[in-house]
Amino acid sequence: MGLGVASEARAQISTAPPPPPFPSVDPNGVDATTGRLTLSRVQASVGEPGGEGLSRIFLGSGARDNLTGTLHRETFDGPLLASVGGRSIKFNVLPDGSYENVLSPDTLTFDAGTQKYTFIAADGTVAIFDRNLRHAHGPVAASEGYLTTLTRPNGEVLTYHYTSWASSCSTGTPVLQCVRLQAVTSTLGYMIKYKYAGAVDQPGSTVLERVTAVNLAHEYCDPLAESCTFTNTWPHKVMSGDMGATGTAVETDVTPVSHPAGARVLG
Repeated sequence: MGLGVASEARAQISTAPPPPPFPSVDPNGVDATTGRLTLSRVQASVGEPGGEGLSRIFLGSGARDNLTGTLHRETFDGPLLASVGGRSIKFNVLPDGSYENVLSPDTLTFDAGTQKYTFIAADGTVAIFDRNLRHAHGPVAASEGYLTTLTRPNGEVLTYHYTSWASSCSTGTPVLQCVRLQAVTSTLGYMIKYKYAGAVDQPGSTVLERVTAVNLAHEYCDPLAESCTFTNTWPHKVMSGDMGATGTAVETDVTPVSHPAGARVLG
């Protein structure tokens, strides 16, 4: 987001848009649209990277990472973009209220009773987006909801833990809520914990300050806590500045940690 901790004002939270359905990043990591270098890299990892583990991967700009999941539409009756990490799938709204994606076998359905969308990818991945978190003016655009669970083809389930509040995120009627991701936990026993520069409803409340990879079999952390005090030295990345739409934050490298629990910091 384009605001520092000290200058963040109410109702001025910048929001990172969803990634495009067809990313314009070339093999060298350069965005053909903006000319900016957008190389992604692993910031903190626990378990086996690429296997039975959990990582936070910075995608090159803005607040989105490989774990970010949103459902968003730019206009009231426009198409929906289901986004997980750096990938978006575009769904057109049909006259009967169903959703169609003509480019892939991915599907999207909506349950009016639970107010939840179910996205099923071609590989069997199932993502649940909660519309009760819609109209969020947080670090990322999610006008139709945030990802709450992601079930991978191997049976692993990622659960997303959010904090939401209303008073500082909009003016006028209706009051729009603000949402920030506090943690992502895996049924394999891992967590990616997010820490922000400010408490809820305070300056810096959506400015990402630190991300930590934790093996919950060795140490517990409340996923909804604003921060955790760890006994072990878990790998983490520290950011200073803004991680919203403009992505101007500066990372502080942390010395690589070879932890007996299998966690490590990269990049």
